[in-house]
Amino acid sequence: MTLLAAQPHVSIILLSLLRQDETRRCIDSLFSHTVLPFEIIIVDMGASEDIVRWLRDLETSRAEISVIYNSENVGTSRGRNQGAQLASAQQLIFLDNDTEVTTGWLEPLIDAISSDPSIAACGAKIVSDDGMVMCAPVQIRSTFEGDALIETGLEFTRLIRNDDPAVNSPQTLPWYPTTGLLVKREHFEQVGGFDERLFLCEEDKDLGLSLSRRGYRTAYIPESVIQHHHVRQDGDYAKIRNNLGVILRDVKYFEQKWQCKVFIRHTRAYLRHHGLTDPQIDNIKRFSFVNTILEHKLNLSELIVTVTNRCNHRCAMCYYHEHLNSDRQELTLDKY
Repeated sequence: MTLLAAQPHVSIILLSLLRQDETRRCIDSLFSHTVLPFEIIIVDMGASEDIVRWLRDLETSRAEISVIYNSENVGTSRGRNQGAQLASAQQLIFLDNDTEVTTGWLEPLIDAISSDPSIAACGAKIVSDDGMVMCAPVQIRSTFEGDALIETGLEFTRLIRNDDPAVNSPQTLPWYPTTGLLVKREHFEQVGGFDERLFLCEEDKDLGLSLSRRGYRTAYIPESVIQHHHVRQDGDYAKIRNNLGVILRDVKYFEQKWQCKVFIRHTRAYLRHHGLTDPQIDNIKRFSFVNTILEHKLNLSELIVTVTNRCNHRCAMCYYHEHLNSDRQELTLDKY
């Protein structure tokens, strides 16, 4: 492998677990839309000999690419830590391999993290193939009691367009998904990187809370846009990613470590828009211990707002009045 012409400004870390076409598409987008000097570190999980051969050819032909070859799946946290250890830049970018970056995606993240020493991590706006926002602060919900975080997770209750004002202002958050996340290397190392006791999930929340405990901030930067294809999972990849025993162990460990509940919430209409049938949604509702389906009807507990005359933004009425979803303050009934 030849030497890079310039010292990388950022080290971009991808995990490779099957899905060769998605990894290729992601890499192509990085070369098409990244102006600053960069390196790509691919951490392969040894699931396919064909992919290993392809990666070896890729590593030989591209000076910017280095590959770590694992003989088995070492997990999300350890894999990303391996990539960070090999990285030569002071800025680390963790990127899902089923993403594509867009023109001008990197500079806003670099500018934001360089302009404020209190910012340790920056997240990009994540959009779907049809231009809807898949991840932004409006979808990251956290409940505090005083200074204590008691629950946090993702809530998908409505479709949000890329140009919606609700997703186009910078914000500070307790954590941000590693779908597209830039982290200062020195702060990443201060907190010990990703907690490797988390094998499959919750590692992004854990990193964000670890940085926050050190006094650092995680920022959302909407000028950086990354497309997430989020292809339906099936076959061997689905068996790995949907291993309920591993997910349960990760969730239990995270909740005990932080004394904080985690969740994912969807409305039925939102899941229908993304191609799921009602029987599939019913199965999620019946068997998932993290994912909650928000139905289009009010139950008795949600109607408590009519007695108290106040809404703490957790009642179901907010799901019908979409313009209120970005309002984190308590609301009186006359505002509905």
